[in-house]
Amino acid sequence: MSAYIKTRRVGMAMVVAVVAAIALPGAAAGAGETYTVVQCHPENLSTDDAEISGDNRAYGVFKACADPAAESSIRIISRFGASNGSVGSVRWVAPEETGFVYVRAEAKLRRGSGHFSRVFMADSAGRETERIAFGDNSAGSFHGEEWRGSGQAQFVAALGCDERSGCPTDENAKTWIRGVRMELADYADPLVFVSGSLVAAGWKRGDHVLDFDSSDAGSGLALLSTSVNGSPVKTIEGACDGVIDGADLASRLVPCSEAVRGNVAPSTAEAPFHDGINTLEICGTDFAGNQTCDVRQVQVDNAGPALRFANGQDPEDPELIRAPVSDVHSGVSAGEISYRAAGETVWRPLETVLADGELQARVDSTAVPPGTYEFRAVGTDIAGNQVETTLREDGLEKQLEFPLKAGVVLDAALAEGGSKRATIDYGRRSEVEGILRDASGEPLPAQEIVVTEFFGEGALIRERVSRVQTDERGRWDSKLPPGPSRTVSATYEGTQRYLPETTSGGRLAVRTKATFRPSRRALLEGERVVFRGKLGRLGARVPNGGKLLELQVKQDRKQWQTVGEGFRSRSSGRFAMGYRFGRFYATDVRFKFRVKVAREADWPYKAPARSKARTVTVKDRDG
Repeated sequence: MSAYIKTRRVGMAMVVAVVAAIALPGAAAGAGETYTVVQCHPENLSTDDAEISGDNRAYGVFKACADPAAESSIRIISRFGASNGSVGSVRWVAPEETGFVYVRAEAKLRRGSGHFSRVFMADSAGRETERIAFGDNSAGSFHGEEWRGSGQAQFVAALGCDERSGCPTDENAKTWIRGVRMELADYADPLVFVSGSLVAAGWKRGDHVLDFDSSDAGSGLALLSTSVNGSPVKTIEGACDGVIDGADLASRLVPCSEAVRGNVAPSTAEAPFHDGINTLEICGTDFAGNQTCDVRQVQVDNAGPALRFANGQDPEDPELIRAPVSDVHSGVSAGEISYRAAGETVWRPLETVLADGELQARVDSTAVPPGTYEFRAVGTDIAGNQVETTLREDGLEKQLEFPLKAGVVLDAALAEGGSKRATIDYGRRSEVEGILRDASGEPLPAQEIVVTEFFGEGALIRERVSRVQTDERGRWDSKLPPGPSRTVSATYEGTQRYLPETTSGGRLAVRTKATFRPSRRALLEGERVVFRGKLGRLGARVPNGGKLLELQVKQDRKQWQTVGEGFRSRSSGRFAMGYRFGRFYATDVRFKFRVKVAREADWPYKAPARSKARTVTVKDRDG
């Protein structure tokens, strides 16, 4: 085998190009390394590849390389008369994708009686292309003959007749040859094919499989080797039965088998692999020394990510759980943070995201009972390595006391005297106010307070919500528009730092309002008066059938008395009630009338309520 090995590195995408390049001898870029074959030679007396052809009757061809009595040669002699053009020959035909570039042999050549004796190079059809030696009519001994040139298809030694009239038998005519040394150029680079999980896309960890094979159409595959980062992993020798032991010589024109196959299942966690980018090289080398290598970059990561919890919590966002994570090779792909109460065995997973080099999750520390809670983080890299930890960056266990958010103090009261209960007249505005402080009593400015007004049965709306902000002293206030009676609450919805808080603002009672007028302020006894009025119903729904009312009357200092029975307003809140005075008055009498709004469960204003009194004078007809 050639001591100089010329290497070609190709990826699998180049295989088609390589096949095209070796279609013709000498066309393969980089191919053309040579090897030497000896036959009928002291190093190898066999003649396995010497092909006998021609006129076997006229010429005898005898392989006697192992017979000293025959001078250890291949002999071609004249046996019988030969016609013009008859030839007896021994030839060596270059294998596919090779060509003879050098030949040396010892030859004893003699012509006579029209028989020619020649040694020459020929094309694939056997036609002579270059003559090496020829015999004359004189007797002689073996002479060394040598030729060097461009690749030829055949090396031929022949004895034949070139006389038009034919050639008689001549025992002196001969072509004897021995010590044949042939150098062939191999124009075909080996082909290399690689498959298996080790060369699949992506990052690798643990054990993987690599299948590889190589083939060669010229001198045959001598070696198939696999290395990682320059260190051998597996080497397979080809079946080279045509190689002479102990010599860089071949005994056959195709000394090695056409293909070699192999596989290996290396662990990427062991040398010569290392984490990071590894160079995998699979090389097929033919006997001539042509070599093709398929070089792959294998990404290996057998180390899990670096993962620890942050030492402390952000006071502005204490429920954010952070675990810095990194991976120097394949990179972090995912992770999960979970928690459990101290002493429990089951972890509760949290919705976790990977952001800014951290695993981040939020825990609702108010959704579980107060106490000590433990945390665990699990990180996975792209290669599939996984690590878990319960430790912080300082080496301590990640444990937190719930709740994590700070408490607040929220005060609220009605502006009417700063109390929790107030009563106001119909149609008036009011106000609720308060102050927001942290647990230490410090005011919390620029915080939103949600004020909710809950109206009673019979109101047109169930509730009204408004939002206000605390000032620099933590104070806030919210206007309460006119409308029915209501309870008021204030809510601080909390932030990432502070817990939510709700407190009562108080109960605001709104008096019912009713107005009316008599149709006449003075009238004779026996005449009739009509009282017409309107019920205040802002934001209220008048009950089906109307609102229950009473007409009350009194004279002088007497008690108020209900006139007749109660009556009901129309759905619009308006009402009218007629009353006829009797004829029994001896003098003029002055009466006061008022309307009483009765208490009912579905009326959203404070009741009972009474209107302003109106005066009606009844005159004696005889007076």
